[in-house]
Amino acid sequence: MVVPYERVNALIVLANASDMGRVRSLIALLDTEVQRTEGNIHVYYLQHANAAELAKVLNVLPEKQAQGDEAAAGKPAAISKNVQVMADEETNAIIVTASKDDYRVIEDVIKKLDIPRRMVYLEALIMEVDADKTLDLGVEWAAGGTFDDETGILATGFSGAEGFNLISGLDSVDPALPSGYSFGVLKQGIRIGNVVFPNIAAVLRAVKTDTDVNIIATPQILTMDNKKAEISVGENLPFITSQNTTASEQDYTQYEYRDVATKLTITPHINQANTLRLEINTEVVRLKADSAENTPSTFKRTASTTVILNDTDTVVIGGIIGQDATEGEWKIPLLGDIPVLGWLFKTHNSSNRKTNMFIFITPRIIRSPSDAISVTLEKDVEMDKLKTAILKKEEDEARKANSMRITEKGFERLQAGDVESAKNLFRKALQLDPANPYAAMDMGVVYEREGVDDLAIEMYQAVVASGTEAVANVSSDPERTGIPLVQIARENIERLMKKTGR
Repeated sequence: MVVPYERVNALIVLANASDMGRVRSLIALLDTEVQRTEGNIHVYYLQHANAAELAKVLNVLPEKQAQGDEAAAGKPAAISKNVQVMADEETNAIIVTASKDDYRVIEDVIKKLDIPRRMVYLEALIMEVDADKTLDLGVEWAAGGTFDDETGILATGFSGAEGFNLISGLDSVDPALPSGYSFGVLKQGIRIGNVVFPNIAAVLRAVKTDTDVNIIATPQILTMDNKKAEISVGENLPFITSQNTTASEQDYTQYEYRDVATKLTITPHINQANTLRLEINTEVVRLKADSAENTPSTFKRTASTTVILNDTDTVVIGGIIGQDATEGEWKIPLLGDIPVLGWLFKTHNSSNRKTNMFIFITPRIIRSPSDAISVTLEKDVEMDKLKTAILKKEEDEARKANSMRITEKGFERLQAGDVESAKNLFRKALQLDPANPYAAMDMGVVYEREGVDDLAIEMYQAVVASGTEAVANVSSDPERTGIPLVQIARENIERLMKKTGR
């Protein structure tokens, strides 16, 4: 008798010894592990390809095979219609449900597609070449004076749109004409009635200015073959879309943020001959110079093209031309309309600007990790040079700042009559920054006080040779405060030359 005991998954057998042996033999034959087949589910872990993209390609194969069966006159298909392919994006793996024979075919296709893809390193230079011609021609008048009894001030004049920009720098003490070709008439102490005009100026200027090249951006990016690379350099600025004010003066202004940037999009395609086909799209959006603060306006330049070139060759695209021409005239009514003499009472301005945009692109095929390392090392060297230049600039600025601080302390000692301490401080300041005009000027003063006129002249000549535009912020002679150092140095040289009889 055999009774099952399910609780412990056992059999209770009641039999004699000979029957028990036969039962044990029978149980041993029946109590064996179930033999499983090899199955039809397979997992392939990808090394280079993207599982989702590759699964789309593999799932199309059975459909293409089915279409080919009808045209192949009964030849068997390489892959059956029952093959299923799924992508596991988390592990970047392909799950294939197929027979052993079908899987061999699928696996062979996967191995051919799962290969390292080449990359392309792209270097670009986007620049604008401007042909900017500006001509300012005209006359500006300015006059001013005080009443004899000093009860008031009277001023009159005529200028262009930007105010008295033509006669900037003119005064009764030290007239200075503006840059460019200028013609000035200066007169002092004119009395009209009981009004004394200390100065009157009429300046004629004809100035032409040219601007050359403006480098907008130099983007660099690394991308895979057949993958779009995009880079954008610029700002995201608010633009007013609607503006309302309620009766209670509450402002309801809505803004829309837009990119004002340089965008470059390149899709490279590498063929087996190591030539490249580049699909290039570029967009340059910039603010106009005369844009209002609350309502900015922009201009946009775009270029789209496809080119074929060899590895490391450079392609140039562009020729986008923008042209702006403006003319303006400011005049005194009636007087400015007089033929010939009317130019004494008006200012004319004209400008003509043409802009060409050029894009230089150099692709470099990255075939192996060693190529990528080589590019990285090259850029590291460039960055090191840039860092060195930045550090040097910062050191120079710090050295100049320290030189100025030491010069200020030396001037304080000079004012206190401690000439020797001031001399040591000025010498140290010049060691830190030999081009420090204030230290050179003050050292010249020290040499004068010591009676060493030759060395004083050398210091003043160094100030003149520097061509500095610095002015005397503080001076022992109050009348020289605000006067350019170069002018003071020239006067000191002339005075010492007369003193020494040279």
